[in-house]
Order: sequence, then C-alpha cells, then structure tokens
Amino acid sequence: MAEEKKKRGLLFCVCLGICPSFKDTNEYEVLNAIRREKLVDWVGVHPQLCSTDGDEYLKALLSNSNVGELYVAGCDPVMQKKMFRDAFDAAGFDRDKHIGIEVRNMKTEEVIETIKKLSRKEIKRCRKVLPGSYLAKCHPLSAESLRLCEKK
Repeated sequence: MAEEKKKRGLLFCVCLGICPSFKDTNEYEVLNAIRREKLVDWVGVHPQLCSTDGDEYLKALLSNSNVGELYVAGCDPVMQKKMFRDAFDAAGFDRDKHIGIEVRNMKTEEVIETIKKLSRKEIKRCRKVLPGSYLAKCHPLSAESLRLCEKK
C-alpha cells in the first residue's frame, strides 16, 4: 500500500479577533484566497493558539496526522516557535515542519501576498540562494526574511 502524501495546512491565529494588529485584515478573505489558489491542502482559523486550548487544538490536529507542513499566520515566528514547542513535541510533530508567518499590521492583500510568497517553490528558491547558516537564522520565514531573500 502506498504511503499517503503529507498535507500542507495553513492556520490563521487571529489573537482573539480583537487585537489592533489585525484590524485591517479580513482573515476569511485571506483563507479563501489561499484555499482557492490551492497553495495548501487545507486552511483553518483559531482565536488564540498560544492559549491552553490552542495547545490542545494543535495536539489534536497534529497527533497521528498526515500533516507534513504547518504554516501559521499570526504573530512573530520566533514567538510561535517558542509557544508551540510543547504542543508539537506532545503530538510528535517535527518542529522544523512549522513555518511561522508574521502578518500583524498588514492589510488583507499584504497578508495574502506574504503567504503566497511562502509557497514551497519560494522556500526552495531561497534555500538554493541563501547559505544554510543564514536560512537557519531566518527560519521560520517572516515577511522581513522574505524581503531579504528576494534581494539575494
């Protein structure tokens, strides 16, 4: 029996839906744009992934799953890495398969474009262009590291 292909998913964490950093973003428009273009296999939204129920959500989503890559649009990617570490470990999910995307203080179109640029093709292109040590520092990729990547 052939092994099932790993899926790529996108979660949008909206920081309770009341954070001023997301006031210019329509998260449903973002998710629909990404879903329609089939940039990932599935999309979802969560009100606060850094909360206890966010940990439980991540564990349930990723335990024994076929998720190969998890993009999380929300706050700072470095913070995401720290906040989700325990949930990823409890689920047996490889932390390197998490790609954090900083989308605070962006308009809806900017968020969509930032996520599009993080498609697998862009990451592969950046890996070819950037030295491994630099990529390790900027992974998970943020909007700023993408801008640096595009300049190389």
